[in-house]
Amino acid sequence: MPITPPKKGGFMRRWLRDANQSWKRRKMIAAFEAMDDFVLNDIGIHRSEIKRFVESLDSRELGMSPVAPASKAACDNLGNVRLVA
Repeated sequence: MPITPPKKGGFMRRWLRDANQSWKRRKMIAAFEAMDDFVLNDIGIHRSEIKRFVESLDSRELGMSPVAPASKAACDNLGNVRLVA
């Protein structure tokens, strides 16, 4: 009797996918919360909107990570924030 692979939507697979998405959301929220208000304002997000903004991201966008300058003084192009895959 051949061994069949688990169904595509199996319980364990869904649970792992959901746990991974939840981890990515928490990581993204923490990254945005670490940014100062100047940078958040520059990209158009208010600090109180971070959680709602991250919750609206799809799985592809959650795979990106926000990259911001370490400090205002350390960067010649203040507020330059980009999402890197």
